[in-house]
Amino acid sequence: MTAVVAVLEVAGAVSLHSSVEETTRLARRFGELYGVRVWPETRRVYFEADDVTARLTRRMKLGDALMLTAAESCRPRASTFVTWNPADFRGRTALNVVTPQQFLRG
Repeated sequence: MTAVVAVLEVAGAVSLHSSVEETTRLARRFGELYGVRVWPETRRVYFEADDVTARLTRRMKLGDALMLTAAESCRPRASTFVTWNPADFRGRTALNVVTPQQFLRG
């Protein structure tokens, strides 16, 4: 399972080197393309400002705070947070933080 915020982060990175169509396809079909469930399924994300602020007080950038807020809202169903930058999140969450490569290795 991955958060829609993570999908948007990937789409943002891909958009720098891809067409509008490719970026849109990735964002809309990420779960299907990579065999993961995207949460929330409604593709709508709501954040309580206090929840995000609690992460900001852990000296996090706004984007990271939004990502972690979304990921932690999946607990206890999800226990692992997959990110390209695990050092940005370790020690700031009870979730197991791993890279995509580590996750794929199991």
